[in-house]
Amino acid sequence: SNTMVVLEDSDPIAVIVGTKRPYGCWIAKLGVRSDHQRQGIGRYIVEALTRKLSIIGPRIISVDVPVDNEAAAAFYRHLGFETWGQYWSFAGHPQAHTAEDLRQVHPVKPDVALSRYEAFHPVPQCWERDAYTLQLYAGRLSGYAFWEEDVIHGYLLLYHQTVMDLALDPHADAFRVGSALLQRAAVDVKEALHIDKVAAQDPVRAVLEQVGLTPRESHVHMGQHIIKRSG
Repeated sequence: SNTMVVLEDSDPIAVIVGTKRPYGCWIAKLGVRSDHQRQGIGRYIVEALTRKLSIIGPRIISVDVPVDNEAAAAFYRHLGFETWGQYWSFAGHPQAHTAEDLRQVHPVKPDVALSRYEAFHPVPQCWERDAYTLQLYAGRLSGYAFWEEDVIHGYLLLYHQTVMDLALDPHADAFRVGSALLQRAAVDVKEALHIDKVAAQDPVRAVLEQVGLTPRESHVHMGQHIIKRSG
């Protein structure tokens, strides 16, 4: 319902793909055909979606822009979007961990892990790693959980070498649990692990840095609050 196409006669010349979530609408894709760029069409289609949301909701629209795409950031700023946060990506091989803690890590079904999602995520996650998206991926994910006396203190969901979610109990020893989970995943993957778009204020970020994964700033999260209008 949040996807729109601009047509010239019957030919598509622009598209915007928005995904609706309880917290708002996130722009997944925006594109204008090369021979129609710089004609105000991109602005037109974003404003059309915003007008629609002002009537039917949700009242928040956001987008993630790569940090090296200043033109896109300027485009959204011109439309009233503000920077709400920064994301970091991490890649590398985690440093070796103690065998004792590794013995606490066992395979877990993604559905079991995700039942702890809300409690283990004090900071909002990027769209690719929100609970709804991860549920859609669940059949293709492998999972590990850090168990202690039948209690899960953290979990990791993996898609090939990409960490789709690393979630820790806020009351647990974050480094002990997180590093054991990452080391266990590395044993199976062999290749360098990768996790994208970790919020700057996410406690997981400190764990990733401590275990030796290389960080780089990747995206800015931009958005705006929409004024409600009558239909």
